[in-house]
Amino acid sequence: MTIVKAALGSDFTGLQPTCSLLIVEDDKDSCEMLLLVIRKLFPTLVTHCASNGKLGWETFQRHTPGIVITDLNMPEMNGLALLRELNRVRPATNRPVWRNFAGYWHL
Repeated sequence: MTIVKAALGSDFTGLQPTCSLLIVEDDKDSCEMLLLVIRKLFPTLVTHCASNGKLGWETFQRHTPGIVITDLNMPEMNGLALLRELNRVRPATNRPVWRNFAGYWHL
């Protein structure tokens, strides 16, 4: 949990209900585990999930979350292409990148 708090920053402890988070992860188990931790730490935070970069981009355009956590290796659109699009249209979005190697999470 400390890693997630460090990645999101201590200033997110008093999140407004209008702030939202998008998780883009193609591994269902990893996404569910991250959601479990995020919801425990920030129960009022609105969360959105997408299973690949293309769906993540579409979800971002619909909901414009303030925070995006993305995996790098995904089908349809990888995380780097997604980050380029996010940076092009909304450079102020917080974008921790996450990578799962054999069960280890790297933020």
